Amino acid sequence: MNKLLSLQVLLLVSTLPAYAGLEIPPVPGPGEFLQDYAGVIDPSHEESIGKLQKIAYEQHDTPIVVVTINSMVKYDPGGSSIERFAFNWFNKWEIGKLGPEGELINKGMLLIVSVGDRKSRIELGAEWGRAQDAHCRKITRSFMIPRFKKGDYSGGLHAAVVELSKMARRSAEAEGLPAIKETRQPGGQDLSGRIVDGMLKASLGID
Repeated sequence: MNKLLSLQVLLLVSTLPAYAGLEIPPVPGPGEFLQDYAGVIDPSHEESIGKLQKIAYEQHDTPIVVVTINSMVKYDPGGSSIERFAFNWFNKWEIGKLGPEGELINKGMLLIVSVGDRKSRIELGAEWGRAQDAHCRKITRSFMIPRFKKGDYSGGLHAAVVELSKMARRSAEAEGLPAIKETRQPGGQDLSGRIVDGMLKASLGID
């Protein structure tokens, strides 16, 4: 009996998503792609970042989600690496977009920065493959870190979003997507498309 109970518990635990033990905030509302929990982004940069995010989502099918926090341990008492932390956050929020036929466009981007831990991560949706790894490392090392070292988190994040928005535009142009003036599902849940199997939203992490 005890063995059977242990097996049932094991099966239950194995079916839980990887982010089950994390205290990640609820998914933001439609179009709320910037979540500055650490309070480091200046109003002028916030406005500019918002415009870039809107264009990337509406015209290039790419939600660019920016999250700043003070400490990872607040959301993950277990102490995951920044790679696993960002991966789990990406999947918990299911960052992506639904196409006109209800298909998942898994080209989301998550830029997450933990100010107190001095760690950052760019997490990409699976459709990006590995081709953009080096470019995202360049964004981190050339555009973000130099500004972060000077205490300019706002400027570093803005510069990174500028580069990520260029990346989204180039991808859309390569695929021949037309520019879209409005979101495809106005009034709906725009931040992410919902699907049952979280593994289908698995993302690729870039340092």
